[in-house]
Amino acid sequence: METKRNLNYFIAPPISIATLIGLVITVVAIVLIFFPTTRIPGIIALIIGLGVAVFTSGGKATDTDIEFQAYEFTKDLEEDSMKKNEVYEKNFLKTMKPLNLRGFDFDESLPDFHYKRGRDGTHRTNYYMGANLIFTSEKVYIYSRHFSLTDESHNEVKSVSYKYTDLGHAELEERTFKGKAGKLDVDVPLYIFKLFNLKGECVFSMYINYGADSDLAVENTNRTIKVRSEELRKLAEEKAQKIADFRAKVAKEAEEDKKKAAAEKAVRVEEPAPVEEPAPVEEPEPVEEPASTDGE
Repeated sequence: METKRNLNYFIAPPISIATLIGLVITVVAIVLIFFPTTRIPGIIALIIGLGVAVFTSGGKATDTDIEFQAYEFTKDLEEDSMKKNEVYEKNFLKTMKPLNLRGFDFDESLPDFHYKRGRDGTHRTNYYMGANLIFTSEKVYIYSRHFSLTDESHNEVKSVSYKYTDLGHAELEERTFKGKAGKLDVDVPLYIFKLFNLKGECVFSMYINYGADSDLAVENTNRTIKVRSEELRKLAEEKAQKIADFRAKVAKEAEEDKKKAAAEKAVRVEEPAPVEEPAPVEEPEPVEEPASTDGE
C-alpha cells in the first residue's frame, strides 16, 4: 500500500507549488518556441517544465487509487471467513445470501484521522472497513477488516459469531459528519449498520456505503433473525420435551421395577418355611440263632 501517496491525497493542496512552477515554465517555453532566436532554449525549457509538472503531480494518490486499494483489501473477506470458520456454501441459508458491507470509517476519534471530498464528489477518510456476514441455520458469522490507508500498522481482522436466539435486531443509524471541502463547510450524510443482542447492546457496527439495497439488507437480516430464532426455540422446546418424556419413562420403569421387587420379597417372607421330614429309622437286621446240638 502506497501510504505516503495516500496521505498526500488527504493533506496536500490540489496543486503543489512545485507543480505550479513546472506549469509556468511550460507556458513560458511554449511562447519562446515561436521565436526563431529562442526556439532551442524554449524546447529545453518545455522539456524541463513538463518534467517538473509530471514528476511533482504524481506524488499523491487519485480517487481511483484510493478506491482500488480499499477494494483490494476487502475483496476476499467471504473466502477468508469460510476458511476461518470452516463454513461453506452448502451451509448457507438458501433464503439469505451473505452480506458484503464496505465503507469509509468516519470515526473522528481514530488517530491521525483525515477527511477529503474527492474530485468525483465522494466523501472519503483514511480509514476503511469491510465485513462479510454469513447466515447459516443456527448462527451468523461476521468476518471484518478495519485498516488505515495511511498507516500500514493499523490492520485489524476480527471474526465473531452469534446464535440467532441471542440476537435482537439490525438497524441503520443515520448521522451527519461536518467536514471541510477546501474552505467550505460540508454536511456529509452517513449510515451505520448496527446489530443488537437481546439485551439491546450493540454487538457489531460499521459505516457503510449507502445504496439502494442497504435498507433491504437490514430488512432481510431482521426477518432471518426472527424466523430462525422462532424455529430454533421451537426445536429446543421439542428436544427438551423429548428428554423430559424419556427421563419420566425411565423413572416410571425404575419405580415399577422397585415395586415389583418389593412385592416379590414380601411374598417370600409370608410363605411358611418347609418342615423337614425325619429321616427313616433303619430296622436292625435279624440275628440268626445258632443251630441246635440235641441228638448228638
